[in-house]
Amino acid sequence: MAKKFKFSNQVEYNGILFDSTLECKYALSIEDYCDYYYHPLKIWYDKKDKTKSGKAYCNNSYEPDFLVRNLKTNKTYLVEIKDGRRSNYYDTQLKKFHALRYIEEKNKDWEYLLLTEKDFYFPSSKLNILKSVQKTIISTAGKKHMSNIHRKYSKYHSRDRVNKMPFKRHYSDLDELDYLHFIKTGEIRNRNS
Repeated sequence: MAKKFKFSNQVEYNGILFDSTLECKYALSIEDYCDYYYHPLKIWYDKKDKTKSGKAYCNNSYEPDFLVRNLKTNKTYLVEIKDGRRSNYYDTQLKKFHALRYIEEKNKDWEYLLLTEKDFYFPSSKLNILKSVQKTIISTAGKKHMSNIHRKYSKYHSRDRVNKMPFKRHYSDLDELDYLHFIKTGEIRNRNS
């Protein structure tokens, strides 16, 4: 008998369409002291050959859930959120392997975090926000439809573009590219150059 897979429900919070309530819960838990991008990049990999990487050589791609810049420590984290049962699945561990390799190949000073709900603190002060967000749940059946709507009406004709926009800007005067640069490097570009 085939293994049953429970689909998550998408929720929208501040213009970002999260793939699950758990991802939204994580975003709520870090928004006061971190800036982040949702689905910030695509990592190409081969499921059968771990030595291959890059779009030219691989058919599979993986988008980590968050790229997070902690404003207190100035550290950057590439974060994947999974429910507890799926954190040890082969596919999850394979994606972790390739994410770590991506960080090393690109010579980034980022840390990779594979988190479950037990691994992060959710402040009770955010509970009312979470409850109101949960009212926006989009059922699994509607995911494809919503994705098509985002693609159709997005300026760039890509659902990813909608999700990449940060909502929490501690540096509100930065445009999107400068903001992404800040999250990746911790540096604010000199606009006069």
